[in-house]
Amino acid sequence: MLSFARNGYIFVQVGLDAENAENAEHRVLLKLLAKQVKEPKREPGTMMGQEYCARNNETPQMIADEISVNVKALVELNRVVYTGLQKHSKLQTGTIIMIPEE
Repeated sequence: MLSFARNGYIFVQVGLDAENAENAEHRVLLKLLAKQVKEPKREPGTMMGQEYCARNNETPQMIADEISVNVKALVELNRVVYTGLQKHSKLQTGTIIMIPEE
């Protein structure tokens, strides 16, 4: 199960069962309101756990290349929060990007 907090919400990804956990069609991401979520300050260009803090105008492709992850998986994981995100989308300084476990 994957869970993370961002912008006052808690996101939890759950699979329907162990057999279908790898199949994206059988996963659900729940968006729950968290009233007391306070995120730590981040330095652009650094990782904290499975999260990366973007630099100004950095793209998901640049991040994936830098930390050696699959750009498609990175974009799909973050598209839940950043609708319309593509591998060449320019990010603002401080944008928090979830890094897929590979």
